[in-house]
Amino acid sequence: MASAYYLDIMSFLTELTEPYFNSTVCHWPAYPVPIRVGMAVNGEIDLAECLAEAVDRWNFGETSPWFIFDPAADWGIRLIHFPDLEMHPPARAQITRLDDQGRPLRIHIILGNNYVTQQQRPYAVRALVHELGHALFLWGHSQNPAHILWGGGPPLVDFPSLEERKAAHLWRDLPEGLNLTLLPTASESSTASWPPGAHP
Repeated sequence: MASAYYLDIMSFLTELTEPYFNSTVCHWPAYPVPIRVGMAVNGEIDLAECLAEAVDRWNFGETSPWFIFDPAADWGIRLIHFPDLEMHPPARAQITRLDDQGRPLRIHIILGNNYVTQQQRPYAVRALVHELGHALFLWGHSQNPAHILWGGGPPLVDFPSLEERKAAHLWRDLPEGLNLTLLPTASESSTASWPPGAHP
């Protein structure tokens, strides 16, 4: 039988991935995911440096990194900056290219001119940590303000939580094409078995 902890993480993962992917597992072509970024300065803030700090926060403590910077990559993540556009919300992730099977192949992380002063820099980094969570295909939002993927407003924390890291690892490790809604979650009966059809 699956542990209660596993079922909680599965419930959380389903919550975070259902809005875009219909809870069907898809993957990047490889890990770590390459990031391309050029010059991106907004007022007093170097947004490329903010992105590097956000990457460090996701990669921290990992045995293999989630992200690497690769200026020659033709897939993965790109930072796009619109210096003349004030955005609401101030940052977003957008899937801009699919492979021949309809899986995401490129995601743009888009920033406007909302973050300008050094006092706003910590909020820019938090926003980029949030968007990198989406770039790991955790496309939905959490109801918990202690999560970087909280959907109630700008992120209030600096790092992804343990639950968010576990959800990202679980998504990456599950077989591509698997429908998460077919698996037991914490919201189901405590007698749910794993795998489906198995007996305790």
